[in-house]
Amino acid sequence: MLTLGQREHLKKYKIPVADYLTYAYYIVAIHEDSVMPTDIELDQLRSYTEFVIGHVYAEPYQKRIFEREFSGDSGHNTVILKKDEHGHWFFRRATWTEGPSFFPNVVAKEYIPMTLMDIFDREQRFAQQYWYEWKQTHSKIFNAYTT
Repeated sequence: MLTLGQREHLKKYKIPVADYLTYAYYIVAIHEDSVMPTDIELDQLRSYTEFVIGHVYAEPYQKRIFEREFSGDSGHNTVILKKDEHGHWFFRRATWTEGPSFFPNVVAKEYIPMTLMDIFDREQRFAQQYWYEWKQTHSKIFNAYTT
């Protein structure tokens, strides 16, 4: 579980903490049971949030979203992320009510651990070209993931 100090550190990156009942419609959130992401991962999370806002929302509305304490919109289905003690990443959507709590499901026979970048790439599979260009443009943040 994230400590109070870790939660405060997440605020510096404008990343909220979520639980299983979060329906606040943030762009992304870290689950309260997560291991604390590294600062590099937090930079990537913040950049990913900026990418989503820039490619989903109209320009006049983007500024209002960025100005909020935590980026979000009442119509957005929050991606809730969780990192385990092995450095593997999992995600869920705030509206999921059935099936495993997080994907990938560690008890599934076909379980394959995911990195944070695996999750971003999966979530952007319908906007691959834009996402690839974003990672290229922000290669300082996504240095190992630009190929």
